Amino acid sequence: NTGQYLWTVPEVETTTVRVRVTATDLVGHSAADASDADFAIDATPPVVTLTAPNGDELLRGGDTFTITWTATDHHFGPSPIALAYSTDGGTTYTPIVTATENDGEFPWTVPTVDSDQVRVRVTATDRVGHSSSDESGDFVIDSSPPTGTISIAEGAYTRMREIHLLLTASDDTTRMYLDGDLEGDENVRQWVAYTSPVTVALTGDEGNKTIRVRYQDIAGNFGDWAEAQIVYDATPPVIADISPADGSTVTTATPVISATVRDETSGIAPQAVTMTVDGVLANPVYNEDVVSWIPDSPLTNISHTVTLLVQDRAGNSTSTTWTFAVNEPPATILLTASPPAIVADGVSTATITATVTDRYHNPVADGTEVVFTTTLGTLSGDAVYTTTTQSGFAIAILTAPTTDGVARVTARAGSAEGSVEVLLIRYRVYLPLILRWGGP
Repeated sequence: NTGQYLWTVPEVETTTVRVRVTATDLVGHSAADASDADFAIDATPPVVTLTAPNGDELLRGGDTFTITWTATDHHFGPSPIALAYSTDGGTTYTPIVTATENDGEFPWTVPTVDSDQVRVRVTATDRVGHSSSDESGDFVIDSSPPTGTISIAEGAYTRMREIHLLLTASDDTTRMYLDGDLEGDENVRQWVAYTSPVTVALTGDEGNKTIRVRYQDIAGNFGDWAEAQIVYDATPPVIADISPADGSTVTTATPVISATVRDETSGIAPQAVTMTVDGVLANPVYNEDVVSWIPDSPLTNISHTVTLLVQDRAGNSTSTTWTFAVNEPPATILLTASPPAIVADGVSTATITATVTDRYHNPVADGTEVVFTTTLGTLSGDAVYTTTTQSGFAIAILTAPTTDGVARVTARAGSAEGSVEVLLIRYRVYLPLILRWGGP
């Protein structure tokens, strides 16, 4: 009679259980007492089923997902449900809630993790401690925004408003949003399916343009903006200040041939500057908006044609052609006489040829004035004769006087001077000598 007894409760399911105690003394007298009312024996664990998630779902970290279940038992308490999740395929679990009422649903704030082995488990526990659990299959939580880039097929400059965007994004990207200096169309300023390449049109004003794109993955995560820049330039460059001026004449055979070239929007493309002089490709220098070239070899004393072609970085081009003449001053005059000797008879003539060249030994320009003088005889009836060059030559005709001697003919062109001597031979008549033999 210790007042207590350790009873192994039978595994029965009933709600009409009572316990009776009977006390009996040595002479056989006995008395009994029973439970004041029926009580229950619970031998059955709860029945619980997780209905969402089931497996294969894709959830975004930070979103709210409603976990749903069904759970039955005759002896639940007020908060018989516990929820937990696993990110390693069920090896370990982290509690979501340890005790909540059995209302069949719970708003779960999805953790910001990245895993494709996520599970959710529901556990139902009755008042006597029986418990049952059910867990989902593996599903995915994606908390990372998509990454991507944007580039422009045309490069950094374009002269066309229509451009082509090259877009790259992570594999789970489903949508994109284009914005920036673009005309509106079905792909701009609205969420559309991710694709690449995409053809778009820039806004009409020239200048720097920025194009932006944002990506969204299948889980709904939004990536940061990615940007690309391009300069839109539809205006050709301007060529001005050509030198030597069109139609001018210069007095040097190695003039600086130059022009200023400007493009306010995209700038000049130095590698696309070409110059030809008389159809021959030159090698000009481009520096601070000036294109210039000094001939490697002296130019001849004729008219020369220059063509300059320039292109800006966007591909717009312009060209101009002009002419100028070179008139390098005479430096050397070489005179020849043909024949070098004539009869001093007042009618015989000699041709005096002056070869006039500049300091580079090139023939002087046509029309260069040459003045001939002579010490004896006449030049076209005068002692002084003025003419002009043709292909670097000037010609004078010396007419002999009636006295013998040496005529010194001098030619001057600018500061250059040359001379030649012509021998004047006396005119004589020699009669034959007749000898008579044999008497007078």
